[in-house]
Amino acid sequence: MHSRPFFRATLFALGLVLVLTSVGRAAPPNRITSVSADSRTPLPHTVPPRVWAAIDLGATPESRTLDNLTLRFSMTAAQQAALTRLLADQQNPASPRYHQWLTPEQFGAQFGLSSADLAKVSNWLTSQGFTITRVARSSTFITFRGTVAQAERAFHTSIHNLNLNGEQHFANTTEA
Repeated sequence: MHSRPFFRATLFALGLVLVLTSVGRAAPPNRITSVSADSRTPLPHTVPPRVWAAIDLGATPESRTLDNLTLRFSMTAAQQAALTRLLADQQNPASPRYHQWLTPEQFGAQFGLSSADLAKVSNWLTSQGFTITRVARSSTFITFRGTVAQAERAFHTSIHNLNLNGEQHFANTTEA
């Protein structure tokens, strides 16, 4: 007689553990071995497309402050596949992960950079003279500020003033 409620409670607890462990997976693996001047690779598509339609007005003054620079981190193929599965499960009423939304920290634990990798990137940015203004709770981007000179030196790019449709802008004109 008492075994049926016990069985239900055990089954419920087991299901809860399975759902919680699928939400709170182990931290992402470290992906960044080092950050140095010798290990730079050009990033394609980092020049905004509008640059090509703008009138180049010359170099932006090196002392200009750039207050809202952001480095966004891509997911690995495995992380992207896991996110695609999670999103499908969250929308499927038959899934145990149906409407099991993640906090930013839970998202970062599965799909963001590891804390060690975030530290490596943060240390490199500060070594280049930048000031970190925000590390996303999701571990998917870092926001920082610095000068045009620091950005050009750190990212091996050129930043120019531009005129686009009568409006003044500035942007990098070479790939970072």
